[in-house]
Amino acid sequence: MLGSVRERITIRDKNQFEIKYTYPLQLDQENTEYVVETFIFLPTNLPFNSKDYRKENFYRDNTAYIRFKTPAFMLPEIICGNDSPLAKTHAAISRLIETPEEPEAVENYNYRLRMFCSILKSALRDEVERIENIHDPLLRGEEAIMMVDSLSRIQDELRLLHDIPGFNTLDSEKRAMFSFSDEYTGIVAEHHLFKLLKLLNRDNQAEQAELRSRIVEQIEAGNSYRFSAGYPTIVRENSTNETFIYRMRMLKKIMGSILYIRTENIDDGKWAEQFAINIAAGLAMALATVVLLFAQTFNQSGLGWWVIFTAVVAYIIRERMKESSRSFFVEWIRSHYYDYKTILRDDLDRKIGESKSFMSFLKQSKIPRKIQAARDKDLISTLLSDGYDEEVIYAKKRITIHNDSCRTIWSDFKVDGINDIVRYNMSAFMKKMNQPERDLFILGDNGWKTVEGTGVYHFNMILRYGMGGNSEIHKFRLIMNRNGIQRIIEVPVKQ
Repeated sequence: MLGSVRERITIRDKNQFEIKYTYPLQLDQENTEYVVETFIFLPTNLPFNSKDYRKENFYRDNTAYIRFKTPAFMLPEIICGNDSPLAKTHAAISRLIETPEEPEAVENYNYRLRMFCSILKSALRDEVERIENIHDPLLRGEEAIMMVDSLSRIQDELRLLHDIPGFNTLDSEKRAMFSFSDEYTGIVAEHHLFKLLKLLNRDNQAEQAELRSRIVEQIEAGNSYRFSAGYPTIVRENSTNETFIYRMRMLKKIMGSILYIRTENIDDGKWAEQFAINIAAGLAMALATVVLLFAQTFNQSGLGWWVIFTAVVAYIIRERMKESSRSFFVEWIRSHYYDYKTILRDDLDRKIGESKSFMSFLKQSKIPRKIQAARDKDLISTLLSDGYDEEVIYAKKRITIHNDSCRTIWSDFKVDGINDIVRYNMSAFMKKMNQPERDLFILGDNGWKTVEGTGVYHFNMILRYGMGGNSEIHKFRLIMNRNGIQRIIEVPVKQ
């Protein structure tokens, strides 16, 4: 961790892993710049190189999201006090009932409901993680009781907002928005109660039997409430649960969109590349003209065949010169510009920053010394790559945040960071891998027998990120095979 810059890497599914960076907003400064570099060292026993994987493949397989960090609240703080998210949601509903056609009241109502849902989801996630990191099972149980109590009160208080006098006079669309938030908080609550139940079942403490029963009762009560309210988000046994999953995803997107940052991609350096192409064409034409003029000095007789010959030679020189100079200039331009520039805008279309992205295969001689040291090959890796350069995918991102613009976005909630989420799809590499299943031999009762074995490939990935000229290096090993990503291990690095 560098200051408050954080990263977290998780397996998304069998084909994807996700890296989530959190950058702080330094509101006392005009701009803040972050640089993130990713080095992926491909296994030497995997036939894969830059000819198989180009820039367009990289950007096609990787997905990036960027959003504001959710305001941090402890569970009790969500409903306690006049400045709590619940109190502000109550005030927004009351204002809407008084002036249902006022655009600002409608916007504030939608904003408060969505922010309430986002804050609750984030608070539950943090609380479960905090409880999981408690080593004493008894203390863990005590904290779990407080979490369950707080969550129960939050859900009860939210549902009471439906009974504010005049709420039923609102039109169906506005009442539906409240129902969506009510349904979504129920789904989120159930998900984290199951995670807590799984954690307590792992402890298997007799003293926690009553708590586990209480959590089960709360989950059942949540299901009954959603059923009576007509919400279709109930998980059923012996069902595909297609409706539940679809609706859950849609509600998550609706409620979470309040924190999304809009993006607009631009080809960085495109104008410079076009200018370079024109320069190359101009130089080629100039050289061809010089060749023609020079040849004419030897043509005193004005023979037609000589004119034709020199014109053909000049044309050939021009075409070869244009292609070679074009390649040189374009390569130079691409080495000095990023592939894409992404403009970052808030919900009101105000520019709050920009992000630039670059990707290439890196030659061994270009790998920074500290990154090479972090790679730290063992003897087997060294022997495998003896005489061959290890293929290295290099990706760089430079994010600039305009703190002045961010300062005016949130007036009543403390939003102190931006989350940059990148998902890497590794299926293109898996297609090149051998079948993982192998039959192995061991001694048995009748002399020998076979057992199943599974082959894997190791991808070494090194992250270097930081701000203001300072950076940290983290190393991970991605272990995968044709069946998917098996696990990700963090490898300690000497800084």
